[in-house]
Amino acid sequence: MSRCGHSAVRTPMTVRKSAVALGLVFAAVTIALCLYAGSVVPAMNDAVIYWLQVVTGNWSPDKKENVADWQFILGVVLALTLNLGTIAAIITGVVELARQRSTKMNLANAFIMKDASVKQQIVEALPPDQLDVIRPIIEDWFKKGAERWEKEYLPLFFSEEEIQRLLRFMREEHSF
Repeated sequence: MSRCGHSAVRTPMTVRKSAVALGLVFAAVTIALCLYAGSVVPAMNDAVIYWLQVVTGNWSPDKKENVADWQFILGVVLALTLNLGTIAAIITGVVELARQRSTKMNLANAFIMKDASVKQQIVEALPPDQLDVIRPIIEDWFKKGAERWEKEYLPLFFSEEEIQRLLRFMREEHSF
């Protein structure tokens, strides 16, 4: 739990670290298989080689003479599933990243509009003859509140890179 009582949020930074770790494990397994395969491949039968080709994506439908028909059909289905599944995962990932970015920008706009609305309500509640005196004080309070929000609360939910991108967007789009 964070100091605000929120449960831990899985940030894109931890997702990136997980992806890098998974990639390193995959690379190590691939290297080990390549080193091991040199001594094993001559002893493998055609069915094992066929299934390795199906799973690794190096599959050729012309090489079906030494496997049973049911194995060939299952191989076609498995190869299509693996290939289309990978494409679907990539598309889903790209769409999810775009959705997350859009949500962050919408959230930034919502905070900007909320602050503007609160400021407007305060200004409308003040007597007109005191506006020139009190308006700078209100602006200073909102500025200090925004600085506190940036330093204390944004780091609970976003990485430093995301915070900078969010603040840059808010400043460029709305003179925040």
